[in-house]
Amino acid sequence: MGHCIRAIVAASEIADCLQSACPGLPRAVARRNFAIFPVDADFIDSVTEARPPQSTNPLILLTDAFQDLLRELSRFGPLAYIETDYFGGVGGQGAAVYSDGRVMMEPEWSKSGPINRALSGPINRALKMIGVRRGLFEDRFSALGLGEYRDNDDLIDAAAKG
Repeated sequence: MGHCIRAIVAASEIADCLQSACPGLPRAVARRNFAIFPVDADFIDSVTEARPPQSTNPLILLTDAFQDLLRELSRFGPLAYIETDYFGGVGGQGAAVYSDGRVMMEPEWSKSGPINRALSGPINRALKMIGVRRGLFEDRFSALGLGEYRDNDDLIDAAAKG
């Protein structure tokens, strides 16, 4: 089984501003008063006028032009960009954080064997930086319910259901 998502994560009040700035961006409600916005190459092309190249960079969609957009959107408040790419428990995850028009956490990718969302992984560190609180027996990734979505299509379906 795989897990492959590419998304922007922000607190709900910030998410309202993001949705106003990018009205075509689907929004899935997450736990803990956060929202998840799945992104793909078509969205990035439409807002940056530059299609992400197929590259070997670990964070596949995080182009310079997309980072410029994320920095601009972060003027509304802190946001994280996350990517996962696992299949059969092997793969990796990456994240970056933006706030006040600046990069707060440089893009980082971590490879792993079995799916490992340890508290020290880039996504959990990014989620902590934007204010996601974890439960006693869960990490921040689980606290938001990100494990319930296998791919961006699952997130888009959740967004359509409201």
